[in-house]
Amino acid sequence: MSKTRLGKEQAAKASDSAEDRSAPPTDISEIMKAIASSEKTILERIDSSTKDLNDKIDTIKEDLEKHETRLDSVEFGLNTYSDRTVELESEVSKLKSEVAKSTDKVDDIEGRQRRCNARIVGVKEGFENTGKTTDVVATMLKEMLGLNFTPTLDRAHRSLGQPGNSPRAIVVKFHYFQEKEDMFRRATSSQPLFLQDMKISIFHDFTAIVAKKRAAFSEAKRLLRGCNGVKFGVLFPAVLRITSPTGQDKRFTDPSAAMDYIKKDLLRP
Repeated sequence: MSKTRLGKEQAAKASDSAEDRSAPPTDISEIMKAIASSEKTILERIDSSTKDLNDKIDTIKEDLEKHETRLDSVEFGLNTYSDRTVELESEVSKLKSEVAKSTDKVDDIEGRQRRCNARIVGVKEGFENTGKTTDVVATMLKEMLGLNFTPTLDRAHRSLGQPGNSPRAIVVKFHYFQEKEDMFRRATSSQPLFLQDMKISIFHDFTAIVAKKRAAFSEAKRLLRGCNGVKFGVLFPAVLRITSPTGQDKRFTDPSAAMDYIKKDLLRP
């Protein structure tokens, strides 16, 4: 082979190799189509996902707006109820004060209506049936206490309730308050009292509230009994009156204050 032929063949091969390197691949259009299709699919999926997300966000916004509206309504209602509660508390406080005053007034009226009353305990059932009840009880009091007068009684009757093991108390109302006080002074100095085979006790006819208030001074009265030269008594409705050996007069409606005074000023060594 000649050098001229060999050179021509090498030049042809080099030219073919250059053409192969510079020519684009035959399927580039298909690749571009595939890329465009993939891009479109991805964008469609993104749009779909974004649309779903936006719908959910819109739903959440609507729910939040509804909740905000409800919260505003609840807040308004709470403020309204709070104002009404304050007003009601004020009204209740006033009513409680008025009820307390009315209760005290009613109890005071009832207590004063009972000031001429007395309760006689220990009289056998049926004892008063031997004649007119007021006359029988008045005669019994005169004989039992050695009175120089027959008490004038407006009413006399057994207390309410069914007879039991103990006879019911007899409640009497004196026509004259002074006669009742004379009877109690005699009854206090003549304790215990007996009539036939009956042991009789006589008490004031206090209301439950007054009786409870007076009973609160029991400990104070117990201490006063041990104080020499001290005079004391419980005034109506529940006022403890204490007269010291020096003649100083003190009155107490609070049992604690009375106890402090007794311990500090009357029981000193």
